[in-house]
Amino acid sequence: DRNESFAAGAKELKFRDLLRGRGTRAIRGEGRTGCVLWLLFLGLVIYALVEIVPARINAGQFQDAIQEQATFGATHQNPQIYSELLEKAVELKLPIRKDQITINRTRESIQIEAHYVVPVEFFGGLIKFSMAFDPVIARPLVQM
Repeated sequence: DRNESFAAGAKELKFRDLLRGRGTRAIRGEGRTGCVLWLLFLGLVIYALVEIVPARINAGQFQDAIQEQATFGATHQNPQIYSELLEKAVELKLPIRKDQITINRTRESIQIEAHYVVPVEFFGGLIKFSMAFDPVIARPLVQM
């Protein structure tokens, strides 16, 4: 008996709220637009990150390869350095040509530069974005 009267009171309370205009927003479907817009925004941010982050990671790995080549510059000649860097660029799917890599040597140091642009396309090429990378690594030449 007591549970039935409590349930009836709860139903009555809700019905009274509806009569007063409280709680009708959910019935009309209002209030969900903001949630949908935030979910859409979150989806776009995640999509952008999925497109941009791999290119930045590959550029970082290419910079690591440049550092490695500069570190062992005393034992490698320029053609070998070019070859290994271009191989790494192909492996990382970076659009780098030989003329975009510069190697400057002195008796004491080596400097390797790469200047390249990675195109990023959104929505199947509807929106195009370019990220420029210009790593410059200088190391002293040390005989190993």
